[in-house]
Amino acid sequence: FAIPPERRVARGSLIAVIIPPARGAPGATITAPLKPIPPDGGRNAALIAGTGIVTSADRQRFFAAEDGIVEVTGNSISVHPVHIEDGDLGFDTVEYAGGLAVRGDVKGAQIRARGPVVIQGIAAGATIRALGEVRLARAARCNIVTEENVYVSALLRQCTVLTRRRVVGPKTAEVSGGSIIAGQGLIIGNLGVAHIETRVVVGFDKVSAQRLDELEAEIGQCKAAIHQIAQALRPLSASTGDAEASNRRKLMQTLQSKREQLESKLRDLLSEKRVTLMRSSERLEGTVVVQCVVHPGVHLAIHHATLEVTEPMEAVAFVEDTDRGAIRVVSLADTRLMNAMGVKATT
Repeated sequence: FAIPPERRVARGSLIAVIIPPARGAPGATITAPLKPIPPDGGRNAALIAGTGIVTSADRQRFFAAEDGIVEVTGNSISVHPVHIEDGDLGFDTVEYAGGLAVRGDVKGAQIRARGPVVIQGIAAGATIRALGEVRLARAARCNIVTEENVYVSALLRQCTVLTRRRVVGPKTAEVSGGSIIAGQGLIIGNLGVAHIETRVVVGFDKVSAQRLDELEAEIGQCKAAIHQIAQALRPLSASTGDAEASNRRKLMQTLQSKREQLESKLRDLLSEKRVTLMRSSERLEGTVVVQCVVHPGVHLAIHHATLEVTEPMEAVAFVEDTDRGAIRVVSLADTRLMNAMGVKATT
């Protein structure tokens, strides 16, 4: 959240202007005999419009295509579509074309974001569907679905988490209660708590099937909107007068522009569907790493191997033993075995 206010921009804001090169001032050598050095004519600034940027017709003025955060990398300028909520989110249903960062608490809200979601305060009873990573400090009784990693800095209590990648936290973080389905595994400080059942499932991609359903719905909506515009354009081809013809042309241009946007979106959705279909058949390899303590009451599943923790364990990794069809417990102190099995205790 340490983002300077001047980097937060609104859609349509002027971000940069290229100033034409000007002739410099004449100079001189610094060694005797002194000789004049004529100024050169300067060079054009090589500024590239990145994502989230539109330019003027002469490509000298750069505008934000959407609300977000400005970033300059080398000669490229971009705007990342991230909405920053300075306060709390209550029992609202909100949807963002990009990412969302909340400085306050989120209680009971339903959030859909096509980018990352970051919540600095407490998340309680929230539903989060993100296409980007999710970062939380403390969360309780939340439902979280994302294709990317879920990072928790302090506590995840009685939450349902569905991710294709990992749930990750430092040694001080705790995951207890609820259900964690993480395709590529879990790395956390403490797992489980006394008298609360905690379920962890690793090695399955449960997210791609849900995303395919979402894509089918979005593709259907997009096709329907394109069809409606096509129907609206048909009667506009006729003209009954100069004034009416001018109005018709403006309306046709607006509709055609909208149709082009929808057709571009449809191509993107169909491409994402193909990638998601291929990805859904991949076998995911995952492990569960607990850097401090795993408590009794934790139920683990890695692919079809299962294990119930009945006594406290410290600094261990749970990996699949494919030969025995069981889950193997490995001490994090046994670095040689950890390396041999390709297990990482941190990200």
